[in-house]
Amino acid sequence: MNKIIVFASLFLFGCSSFDKIAKVNKFDKEEGYNSFTNSELKLKSLSFGDVFFASNLAEFKKLSPKKKPEFKNIIVYGKTIYDPIYDYYILSKDDTSGNKNYTTIDSSFTDSKFIIKISKKTPKDDYSFILKNLTPLQ
Repeated sequence: MNKIIVFASLFLFGCSSFDKIAKVNKFDKEEGYNSFTNSELKLKSLSFGDVFFASNLAEFKKLSPKKKPEFKNIIVYGKTIYDPIYDYYILSKDDTSGNKNYTTIDSSFTDSKFIIKISKKTPKDDYSFILKNLTPLQ
């Protein structure tokens, strides 16, 4: 019986969609905006105030209770809570699943290596704001 519990625990906790680097994510509010930083990636992101973040599966389930993560190697997941509803992922490695609901952007515009997957439902202005406000951590 104990072996079953150990294997079940390893499966649940060892197969997380979130990358280990997500553990260093910090979240904050800045004058009506929500932000996250990751010191290991030296990355900061500023998003509109209705975007909330998750850096583990429990937080993800609070934001999207009926959904499974679309990708693996997640550093952070962001989702709006008001219309228009959209989400995005920042990944440590590219996902080759071919999910056609997201646009893929590499991080060649920064010194860090990560992949951004933005929902195709994202309004153009929000899309631009997200990309403009992914900046190196000072």
